[in-house]
Amino acid sequence: MLKPYFIALGLLFTGTSFAQVAKYGSGLDIGNNEEYLGFELLDSLILNNQLIVAGEDYSYASFNAKLEFKLLRYMNYKFGLRNYILETSPAKADLVNQFITEEDSTSEKLLKSVSSVKYMRLYKNLKKLNSKLPDSLKIKVYGVDVERTNALPLVRMSQTLPDGETEEEIPSNLRVHVEAIQGAAKYIISKGLEEFEREQEGQDTEYDDYFYRPSAFSVRESVNEFMKSYDSLKPYFEKWLGPKFERFEQAVNWLKENKEYNSYRMTAFEFSWREDLMFHRINDIVGKGSDGDKYFVQLGLCRASNAIVSRGCGIDRFNGVVYRLKNLPESRVKSMANIGIFYNKELEVADEEYMDYQHKLYMDDLTKLFESVENSTAMVADISKSTELTSIQKDFNILLLNNNFALADEDAEADSTAIETPLADYESAYLKDYNNSRVYLGYNQSVPLISVKGLNEQLVLGGLNPVNNFRFIGGDVCVASEDRSMFRLFAGNLVSSSSNYSGSMAGFEAGSSLIFTKFVKFGFVSGFKYIRHTITEYSNSTSTTFFPEYVAPKVYKNPALVYNIGADLYVDFAPFYIFAHAGRDYDWGKSGWKFEGKSSGSLGGLDNTAWYYGYGFGLAVPIKWID
Repeated sequence: MLKPYFIALGLLFTGTSFAQVAKYGSGLDIGNNEEYLGFELLDSLILNNQLIVAGEDYSYASFNAKLEFKLLRYMNYKFGLRNYILETSPAKADLVNQFITEEDSTSEKLLKSVSSVKYMRLYKNLKKLNSKLPDSLKIKVYGVDVERTNALPLVRMSQTLPDGETEEEIPSNLRVHVEAIQGAAKYIISKGLEEFEREQEGQDTEYDDYFYRPSAFSVRESVNEFMKSYDSLKPYFEKWLGPKFERFEQAVNWLKENKEYNSYRMTAFEFSWREDLMFHRINDIVGKGSDGDKYFVQLGLCRASNAIVSRGCGIDRFNGVVYRLKNLPESRVKSMANIGIFYNKELEVADEEYMDYQHKLYMDDLTKLFESVENSTAMVADISKSTELTSIQKDFNILLLNNNFALADEDAEADSTAIETPLADYESAYLKDYNNSRVYLGYNQSVPLISVKGLNEQLVLGGLNPVNNFRFIGGDVCVASEDRSMFRLFAGNLVSSSSNYSGSMAGFEAGSSLIFTKFVKFGFVSGFKYIRHTITEYSNSTSTTFFPEYVAPKVYKNPALVYNIGADLYVDFAPFYIFAHAGRDYDWGKSGWKFEGKSSGSLGGLDNTAWYYGYGFGLAVPIKWID
């Protein structure tokens, strides 16, 4: 399928980096497919550990979501792992589980209102994956973080309230509170969906705390007033809601947790309390599981290492959740492995204020690692046996490295779990990398090998110059895109040694590359040309006493629509290129000329078919798509 960049409004980003052999590991195929190239390096680590922790940099949510989902798919496929623990609140996980297991549009709408576009794609992927798995392998999501907003509890609380209740059907002593809950939830959902659409369209959010900005009422104040009176109203809610009260009470407890969190904000205790809560939640999840169960945990990079957290997650040193799971005697985790996700972009920033602290901590080791990784590649690096890496090895078992791998998330179909066609030769599959994509702007000539014998005979008999050295000169623009497609537009003039001849040509051609490398792009193309030949016969002028007598020239035109098939070759020395092509034209125009009332030879008609060849040169402009 042809997908030229300057025509397509949305591009399918495959999310795939291909294998190459590096010093510490191999490349990863992180596309949403059933090819797991590169992940086999993790087999022994996954096999021998109960808990697999991946530490991500929050700044790169698009890449994290793609990579973590592919890792989850691999562990589910290879080891039957189905427990996915996210650094999100239990309220969010509850909504995600509802979305990925139930067929209803309401949960998707609610989830969008409290999610980013990038992670909504992850949830859609989970839903589609679950739909294809047997019950024994379906993924379940757990949330272990603190409830840091009142948005989710209010949204979940509103779900438990009876639908279609009129004002008279709501107990009078609950009416004001029910209306406040419904109003706050409606406001949160509407604003959340607005922000989701803004992010989807590439716009900045209006403000960070829109859940708390006053509208017709203040959400925060509405929550505070409700919580003050809830204990006295609880028996009435229980009677009115019946079986739904349990979920309503759960949402109220989430609100209580959010209130407690707000009371600890901006204090040293906030971080210790949060880590302790996450420790207990992960510990409980693992403790309730069966022997042999495995768990995949997504956490921030700062807390995923074995070390005591010194920066990155807060303003003070504290024992992070992973440190506690490894060292506290009450931990039920039998074994765990740590995977660090690192980005070379931070290595280019010298100012500590803007650099992720973890990257600075391991600067020397990461520099060595990234020097061994092919550019524009995601790679898994086994650092466990290295004698060169002295600082990072004590905190992580495996590293997932992103060395300028494209972070674009324009792929509207990224949530598709359809199996992508695997490439047979992964050694050369890197040729599909977007860094090889180009726009070519330049000059070219084409020489059509057409028969003009019949026409020239008549031109000579009419006292006109014959048409010789016939060729096309002009400019063109070609896009050679990531999916190996080639699309070329060209226009210019037709020239000949005959002074009475002129012509013009414009056209396009498209095709697919057989060779698509950084230096050479070669492929077959086909397309159409519109050609217009013009021959002008000037009559002799006669002079009078004052003015020359003017006789209008006779003009003969022959337009032609020509179909062509051929091959194009671009040799790329970016920022310059040279070009060559050859092929065959098939004329769909008039079969010949009418010259002085007589049928002539074929110029536009090409004798029905003709060969052509040509060459050119110009500027090569790389295409890069950045998240």
